[in-house]
Amino acid sequence: MSPMKPAAGAMGTSTTVAANRMATAGRGSFWHEILDAFSPNRLISKAALRFIIAFQIAVLLLVWATSTYVFLPKPMDVWRAFVDLWTHQGLGQELIVSFLLNVQAMTCKLVSFWCGGFFCDQHDRRGRANPQRKV
Repeated sequence: MSPMKPAAGAMGTSTTVAANRMATAGRGSFWHEILDAFSPNRLISKAALRFIIAFQIAVLLLVWATSTYVFLPKPMDVWRAFVDLWTHQGLGQELIVSFLLNVQAMTCKLVSFWCGGFFCDQHDRRGRANPQRKV
């Protein structure tokens, strides 16, 4: 046994493991970092994460555009339907109305929640029965 004391954080804590991984993450190439993303419990850089997300989106769009399934419309079919709904069937106006109704509902709920604490509460803020409140 060594008479020296171990360094702070060296007794099985995750901080030293994370620090070691961060120190080794700076070394190596960009492609090495991307391959590290497929290893469990590895830290990757923000650039590698962005690349992986962009690659996944590109693959998704490629599969969607080249799909031969009849029930899955092509991107241009979806765009044409969207334009038709927006220009001829009032999609924009309906979205605005829906948004405003949601804002109105949230405002009503906020006001009722705020007023409920003053007018409908039978207990004070500490949970005790309010002796001044007459039912």
